[in-house]
Amino acid sequence: RRFSVRSFSLTLAQFTNAVASSIGEGEQAGNLSIQVDRLLLDTGGTIEAETAAATEGNIAINAADLQLRRGARISGNATGVATGGNISIVADTVVGLENSDITANAQTGNGGQVTIDATGILGLTFRERLTPRSDITATSDLGFQASGVVELLSPDIQIDSALAEVPAGLADGDSIAIEQCRPQDRGRGSRLTVSMRQGMRSVPDSMLQSSFPAIAPQSLSADPLTLDLTSRASRSRYSPEIYEANHFAMAESGLILAQAAVPLRTTVERPLCSR
Repeated sequence: RRFSVRSFSLTLAQFTNAVASSIGEGEQAGNLSIQVDRLLLDTGGTIEAETAAATEGNIAINAADLQLRRGARISGNATGVATGGNISIVADTVVGLENSDITANAQTGNGGQVTIDATGILGLTFRERLTPRSDITATSDLGFQASGVVELLSPDIQIDSALAEVPAGLADGDSIAIEQCRPQDRGRGSRLTVSMRQGMRSVPDSMLQSSFPAIAPQSLSADPLTLDLTSRASRSRYSPEIYEANHFAMAESGLILAQAAVPLRTTVERPLCSR
């Protein structure tokens, strides 16, 4: 029996299973093939091709991204005298976290074979027995001599080609110093003082004291000489103009005055002519 799955993305979660197992004695386990771009097994999700007492099952997975989370499993285990199954995984990245396992174990038979060909394998580690961590195992209850085979393949990375040769001798600072930066007068040195707008603080972390006295806000008093601009005649004859202040002055009382330079206007009256 052969079961094949092809999809862009496949998620098995909440104890969902993809099974090609045999239960009865003499029944052959199936072959399960999965080809997806992204495969996620989460919260007890499993892929199984287990057998009880017959020929081992086979699991072949081809995925760009394979993730096993929270107790997920890929299992080719065998019970009785059956041999553990064969698990083949080809992927870019294989991630196994939170007690997620890939196993091809056996009881009284030989362990199976697990082959993982991936650029990166994260979280999963080959171990001789299952642990509370994320494991890859192919063991047998008969002992080490009956254990299966685990192959973890990764691209060959030539680290030597990425290393640069370090010069044998250390550089002398005096020999590479710029001549213009050398102090000309050994008895005198330069000094840099940073001063803010109001000077330096007398005590570090203290506030600067302003040289201008602080005064309370004051309201403008009504000027009895203010012209009545409500009438049309007053508006046409005494229309005030507002000028922008261009400098400030301080009176003896400490009051800050805003002043503006008002342009001087000359009015030329037209002479009256009589015939």
